[in-house]
Amino acid sequence: MYMENQALSSSETGVTAPTSVDTDYLYRRAEQELVQAQRAEHPAVVQAHYVLASYYLDQVYGPDDADSKAAA
Repeated sequence: MYMENQALSSSETGVTAPTSVDTDYLYRRAEQELVQAQRAEHPAVVQAHYVLASYYLDQVYGPDDADSKAAA
């Protein structure tokens, strides 16, 4: 069956919104990754830490508009 523009509930996707404890942890991990990126010397290591920080922040705030538009 084809369903156009119909959002799935969290029970259907298996994904739930982060709790405040999860949010605190994810935000703290993002900050730690940013510190590590600033300390790193090799460009690939810097990039890896920024990618991880971005992942953690996406879990807290959701992907930004540029990410969602690129995926479309």
